Formats: sequence, structure tokens, C-alpha cells
Amino acid sequence: MIRKILKKCTLCISCTVMAAGIIPAQLPDACTTAQAFTWSDEAETFPEEPVSSPEPSATPFTPLAPNPEADFLLGSIEDEKMFLYAGSHGIFDIDRNNTEWFPDYLTDSLASINYQSSDDSILNVDSSGSYQALAAGDATVYVTGFDSESEQLFEASFYFTIYPDMSSVTLEKYSVTLYSTDGSYTDSSTDIRINSPYVLDEYDGTAQIKADVSNESMFIRYEINDNILTLASSTPGSTDIKLVINGKEFVIHFKLVSVKMSATSLLLTKGKTKQLKVRGAKEKVLFRSLNPKKVSVTASGKIKAKKPGNAIITAQIGDVKLGCAVSVTTAKKKKVIARAYKIAKNSIYDQARRMQSGYYDCSSLVWRSYSPYGCNFGSASYAPVAADLAKWLAGRNKLLKGGFSQKNVQNLKLNAGDLLFETGSDNGRFKGIYHVEIFTGYDFYGFDEKGKPLVITKWANRSDGHYMYGCGIVGKM
Repeated sequence: MIRKILKKCTLCISCTVMAAGIIPAQLPDACTTAQAFTWSDEAETFPEEPVSSPEPSATPFTPLAPNPEADFLLGSIEDEKMFLYAGSHGIFDIDRNNTEWFPDYLTDSLASINYQSSDDSILNVDSSGSYQALAAGDATVYVTGFDSESEQLFEASFYFTIYPDMSSVTLEKYSVTLYSTDGSYTDSSTDIRINSPYVLDEYDGTAQIKADVSNESMFIRYEINDNILTLASSTPGSTDIKLVINGKEFVIHFKLVSVKMSATSLLLTKGKTKQLKVRGAKEKVLFRSLNPKKVSVTASGKIKAKKPGNAIITAQIGDVKLGCAVSVTTAKKKKVIARAYKIAKNSIYDQARRMQSGYYDCSSLVWRSYSPYGCNFGSASYAPVAADLAKWLAGRNKLLKGGFSQKNVQNLKLNAGDLLFETGSDNGRFKGIYHVEIFTGYDFYGFDEKGKPLVITKWANRSDGHYMYGCGIVGKM
């Protein structure tokens, strides 16, 4: 069978026309050139089917391997914010062991990772993960993973604080000795200035601090606030503190010494002296009298009773201040007080037998203590009751204004040998008095927040600080 065949147009390879019996005029203008078409009466022939070459086999996909040069794996730290230091540099990579953030089904398809910083002036990061911390501040690193077809697999954000360069930072001192009062549970503290060209403060994120101590029995409290390092402890002892501030290590020798005053309460007669010492102190102690007209003190701690009354002697070593309450009285009153202590210690309290040997009650104790030394309260042979003792003193204008008040006590207005009368009973007696006690002096126990000394009262027949303020009136002896 013979059939005319229109050869493929040499000018338009997209068009092949099988046009047996179709004249060139019927073809599109673009295809009517003589050069484009030839006609043939040859027998119909067909080209041989091309032999297709076998397609090459696909290369197996290999996931992106961990970067062996990476020094910071993102996702390895579970903290909300991570830290770098100005001047540090390295290479980021993701932590493939953190399968919660980067599960295997994602990393098995991972072909590339792109890195970007929110602020290149603080933390510069190129697309491959190379980073350089340039300045103190905060920056976010955005990490995006792609597969081999550039489809996004994951996106993650990591928040960084860049701490300042610490190379020029030093401490004001590297050795500290503190003192605490014996038996105190209150921290003794010191402030050390940090010499730094910029502010370091752990509360505004510009300082990260860690500490380790060589003496594990000591607990050290530490903090950095506005370039001030505060160290504190209540545990006596010594230790080396290794502080790491923003990656830089400092070693401070820390020592806390427990000190104690040799006496916190003294009763002296006029002209007598007494040596005070601060036990445990190796450094110079600064002694001072808060009432030198009553009691004086030398630089070495030797005190002298000058006139009846009371004074606080302070002793300062380092930041710790100690004290001793000194009462000055007459030789006669000191004997009265000594006699009262002896009776109370060696006799039995019994109101029914109050005047018998070996027995006493509150008013007979007062009368028996004072009678041998010239004061019988108007009764030579029998002890008046407490209310009558007070009435006798009131008749001689011997009552202390304000009575037994906190103000009078803390201002040292009571003198050794004075009498406290408890009031408030409905017994029909003078001012409702039902009890009397001999005051024997003060005991120092500390300072208030303003630095004023605090004392408690001492008694012949009661424990220190026994009576409550406002409980009665005071008779001056």
C-alpha cells in the first residue's frame, strides 16, 4: 500500500502533519514554504522504534550528619534561656539526642539547616550556624530545617543572654574575715565591690554566678547586685569560695570567727575597776563607754566605776558590736544585794513562817536584806508587807516617775537595789500592791535596728527579765 507522507516540518518541530491528499494551500501560512515540505510517492515506511536506555537507579538519600566541629548543641539545655559570653565564638548544631524537639522522623529526612539571629549586633550567626557573641544583651536564634526538596521540616527558637566580657573584671578584695556573736544564728555579711566597666547584677540578667566551697560544713549565701558581691554566713569556720561569675573564676578566702564578751553584766562599787575582754578576737577591739561619767573604759578594755548609775560598754571588732551593762552602786547596797541572793538561795519561801530563820516571803526578804545596813522601813522588829514598804517610800517621795516601763528600763533609769512593787490586786492595800522584788542590775543582750543597746532586768529572787513592763511601781532606794 502506497500513501503520500508529509515529512516533518523542519522549521516547526512541534508540528507533524500526516496530510495525504492535502494540498499545501490548505496548510497554515507558516508551513507552506517549499523548503519546509516535500512530497514523495515512496512506499510508506515507518521509522524504527527507538531503543530506550535504562534509567539510572536513584541514589539513596543520606540525612544531614551532625557537624563534628559544633561546640554548642541547641536543645541540649532545657533552660528557657541560654548563656554566652561576649567575645566567645563557635558553631551551632541541633542536639539530635533531644528526640522530643527533633524526632527521628524529621532528622531522618533532614537535608539542611538554616540559622538566623534576631540581633546580629549582639549575637552574630550566619546561615550555616557559625556564631560570634559581640556584646552584652539578649538575642534569639531561629533554626529552620529542610528536606532534600527544600520543604520545611521544623522551626525552633532559642533565647540567649550574652554576658559581658569578663577579662578586665576584678574584685576589691580576695580575703574576708567576719565576726559573729557567740551562739548567734544571724548571718554575718560583707560587701565586696566588683571592679567592672559595666553593671553586673544577677537580678537584671547581666550576671550569672555559681559558687563552690572547700569546707562543706559551712553554708555561704551570695548574691550580686549593682556591682556589689555580698557574702554571708552564720557558720563559724573558714573556707575558700570558688565563685564563677559570667564564666570567670574568682577565689575568695572566707573566715567567720565567733566572739564573746567576757561579761555582759557587772555590778561594781565606786572606784572599782574590771578588765573586759573579747574572747576569740585576734584583731584590735574598739572599746567605748556610752556614759563615761558613770563608767569609763580604756582602749584595752579596762573599766572604772566612777559614780552610782548605769552605763553600757561597747566593744567593736569588724562589723560586730558587743556590749556589757555595768551598774555602779554603793558598797552598802552591794552588800544588800549579796545578802538578798543568799537568803533566797538558802531559805524556803513560806508566808506563814516568813519571819522565822530559814524562811522568807517577798517583803521579809527585802526587810531582812536592808535592815542590817540601816534601812528598816519604819519597823525595827518585824517586816512590813509589800504595800506598806511602798507606802513608806512614797511618803518620802521615793517613787520613780513612770514606774516599771520599757522606757525606764531601756534608758537605765532603775538602779541596783531599787524595789519593784506589783500592783493591781483588789486587796484594799496601798495601790493594790501584792508583791515586791529587789532589782539587782541589767544584762546586755544586743542592739536594736537603730543600734541602741538592749537590756533585760536582773532580780534577787526571779530569773532575768521575769517581770513584764507596766506591772507595777518602782521605789528608789
